[in-house]
Amino acid sequence: MNINTFWTGPAHAELQVLRRVLRPDGLLLLVYETPGRPDRQLNGAAASLRAHGLEPEILHGPGPRLGAVTVRF
Repeated sequence: MNINTFWTGPAHAELQVLRRVLRPDGLLLLVYETPGRPDRQLNGAAASLRAHGLEPEILHGPGPRLGAVTVRF
């Protein structure tokens, strides 16, 4: 997914859907590509997921404009 939902707001409704459709231990990968470093998006997404009791991991690269947040449900 390359969207801003998870770092601009709490994403309550979106996470409810994902909890329903992902199987146990399913992986969500949120990808961000920005003109500069995506730190704001990555940190915001990770904070939103943590607020819902999840344990996200932030990944950087392969270039400076690309990053991702992963989390298992």
